Amino acid sequence: MSLHDLDNPPARTAADEAAAWRSARTPFSTKPSADQPGWQRWFFVTLALVVSTVLVVWLRKLQRHETWVAIAIVLILGGALGNVYDRVVHGYVVDFLHFYWRDWHFPAFNLADTAITIGAAMMILDLFRKPTDDGGNAERSETHS
Repeated sequence: MSLHDLDNPPARTAADEAAAWRSARTPFSTKPSADQPGWQRWFFVTLALVVSTVLVVWLRKLQRHETWVAIAIVLILGGALGNVYDRVVHGYVVDFLHFYWRDWHFPAFNLADTAITIGAAMMILDLFRKPTDDGGNAERSETHS
């Protein structure tokens, strides 16, 4: 390699970009490889199914007027189950949305990740939407008889 090569690197193709972001994923990536036993796949499937069960129980206990929280839970539940599907069928979550501008890259994600993020944000916003009474129970500003 010469100094000229360092100043003028070869152009990267879309395949090079895809390989770069795929290899730069988190340590918990469950993409199968020769040096990875694959235990993470079933760990995250089990974790997502346990969390999904808790979310379904929580959803069933909500009162009829708690639609904001219900929508948030359903978004998180849908995203979690979408990622479970990918892990069971493919062995890893397929991230297909990758945005970048020049040298800046936003981490790749998918629609399930988007649903989970929106649902979580809605839950956080809900903490600020509802005042709490002395008993610790949160109520809407609406009155219900």
